[in-house]
Amino acid sequence: MTAVIEEMIRKDRYDFVIAEYSVMGQFIHNRSFVPPVRKVISVHESYYLARLKAFRHYKRGLNKLKEAVNLKGLKRYEFDMFRKADKVLTLTPQGK
Repeated sequence: MTAVIEEMIRKDRYDFVIAEYSVMGQFIHNRSFVPPVRKVISVHESYYLARLKAFRHYKRGLNKLKEAVNLKGLKRYEFDMFRKADKVLTLTPQGK
């Protein structure tokens, strides 16, 4: 997918790339495109916040442990991706 994005930028000279949803942000995160292009991520839901709700839902047990392990890395990755984007569009107050 990243190769396709890079080819489109080179061929069509876009001013910016918009990644819909955080899951698509992975394809523009930590990438330097030639020619340079602004990177925008449209956040429909924070996956970290969604997993945090699941973590709080479980009282104890294996599911709670799995959520705890996922939370730390997910928060670091997702917020790093947002910080490095040129713009982040949010659709909900929670996204801010």
